[in-house]
Amino acid sequence: MSEAQNWNVRYLQNGDPKIERTRLLSSRHDALVAAGALGRRHVVQYVEGPNGEKLDSDWIMKWCAQNNIGQSD
Repeated sequence: MSEAQNWNVRYLQNGDPKIERTRLLSSRHDALVAAGALGRRHVVQYVEGPNGEKLDSDWIMKWCAQNNIGQSD
């Protein structure tokens, strides 16, 4: 049985640098979708993969815009 590979979404709750949070997800896609949703209310810092891959907030915003993730209705 393989070990789960977690992707981390690092964000500041309500933009407050004193309240740093991490959300763990099982796939890159799920982490990016979560980052897009979190970006509506919080400041997303980055998404990091199990292999050390790190996607910064600019990259995440571009990906979300291209995939219509986190967009206002």
